[in-house]
Amino acid sequence: TDLMFPKRTALIQGAGLLGIYGIALLKGAGFERVLCTDTSTRRLDLAEEFGAQSLLAGRSSSIADGSVDAVFEVCGQSSVLSEGIRCLRPGGCYVLVGLVHPDSHLSFTGEDIIRKCLRVSGVHNYTGAHLERGVEFLARTLPSFPYHKLTSQPISLRCFHDALQLANKQLYHRVAVVP
Repeated sequence: TDLMFPKRTALIQGAGLLGIYGIALLKGAGFERVLCTDTSTRRLDLAEEFGAQSLLAGRSSSIADGSVDAVFEVCGQSSVLSEGIRCLRPGGCYVLVGLVHPDSHLSFTGEDIIRKCLRVSGVHNYTGAHLERGVEFLARTLPSFPYHKLTSQPISLRCFHDALQLANKQLYHRVAVVP
């Protein structure tokens, strides 16, 4: 990832699968400090295993105003945007990823962006080349991160009901189902 801003501190808003992969990507890109917020302490524990400093969502006032170089919203909740803007340093970058739904009205003003000279961008979709680079990254960093904790042991498609029950327990980011 070739990012056009200092790689000191990043904030990831959401410790779902995108957030966890984001932690690995940012650590791999050379960020010194990756913060992660979420409402689930279980997910935050896993974020810490991937190298993030975790903060329970809504209690992240301990992040100093203007102390973060980049914020990545991956939680799908527009309510986190004002916190992200507060944390960003002047000239920082806000990347919106999870707000791909109709209930994603933004709650900030142009002034919030302009006075801090922020860059805001949205990321959606990917090409085969992106997928190939992602798989290469996972293969290269397999020894460095506990990826095995993200998915359950494979469950046969014949036992799909069991897989749904396991998914409802939210013990894993994804439940693996095999033919």
